[in-house]
Amino acid sequence: MTRYKSAMIWLFVASLLVLGLAACDAMATPMHQLPPSPPPATAIQPPGPTSTPLATVAGPLPTAVPLGGQSVESFRFVLVITDTLASGIDITRQEGEWTTTAQHMLTTISTAEGEQKTESYIVGNQAYFQDPQGKWQVAESVNPEFHTLMNPSLVLKQVQEKGDLVLTPLGTSMVNGVACAAYQAATKGEDENVGSMFTQGIVHIGLHDGWVYRFEFERAALDLNSRGVMLCSDYNTGIVIKAPM
Repeated sequence: MTRYKSAMIWLFVASLLVLGLAACDAMATPMHQLPPSPPPATAIQPPGPTSTPLATVAGPLPTAVPLGGQSVESFRFVLVITDTLASGIDITRQEGEWTTTAQHMLTTISTAEGEQKTESYIVGNQAYFQDPQGKWQVAESVNPEFHTLMNPSLVLKQVQEKGDLVLTPLGTSMVNGVACAAYQAATKGEDENVGSMFTQGIVHIGLHDGWVYRFEFERAALDLNSRGVMLCSDYNTGIVIKAPM
């Protein structure tokens, strides 16, 4: 199986894992009314393949807005996953935009054999993928909630509402100028072994809005070690995503 096909399969399988965490109507849960959030973060600084955990300052956490304290309408993201295998290092970089009804993503997979790039959209119940020849392919009747995968604030909030999320305070941090509270995230109960990349790791949550600005995770298997860093920015800045065709 090619890395291109593997990436597409990974996207949909991982989405299904996330959707199993909680009912999709969690997005309609009323949020706390809060003062206006601070100005959006400046241009995102993509993490490099050798990204290390962000430094935190230990000590009591200041009063923080609850996780997902404000509704997320849209944001931009950069996710870099570094896989270390016996055969070498593979790097997957995904960057794009997310809204409540759509998602746009550019994926670059770098291996010893070269680099593969592809672009994808999920708009409503349709998925659009660019094949290796650059032509757009359409998949009909796609669950419109598949794109929930790329919203760590929503994924974590869904698990928290079920009572299965454990957040251990680590201190405070700054992510691209945004003051955050850092936690070690873990799950329990039926979600303990669900496998979602956003339920096991270090999460940096904005003190003023409850949104996830950075997530760090590491997974190990017999012949594979994966490290990932996701950065989120430009929350609720009026992002519009349209289908490519």
